[in-house]
Amino acid sequence: MLNSRFLPIGNPERHMDSIEINKYWKRVIDTISDALLIIRTDGTVLAANRSFEEMTGYSATEITGQSCTLLKCDACEKILSPDGGNWCTLFENPVGSIRKCRCEIRRKDGSFLQALKNASVLY
Repeated sequence: MLNSRFLPIGNPERHMDSIEINKYWKRVIDTISDALLIIRTDGTVLAANRSFEEMTGYSATEITGQSCTLLKCDACEKILSPDGGNWCTLFENPVGSIRKCRCEIRRKDGSFLQALKNASVLY
């Protein structure tokens, strides 16, 4: 169980609470019933949760490091960036804002999955 008491900033106990939370973070993410995919702004997949694996057929290990274009989302808007790579307009929002879009993504078996994306730039 997480320690729920409030600690002043700079308190060493706060740092220890952060370490404890980080220790359980993966398990918490894997208990979420919605698929979660964390990707870099260049489209490279950093992580996927268990629900993503179950819904798409791709394992987290298999998709990590791959381009999100592997999912062939029908709503992804691509424009050519100056360096020659693709840029998804989901990343054009200001940090902290959330953009929603309905789309279909392709599962590993080739079938399609209706999805509602909630995208937010974290940095």
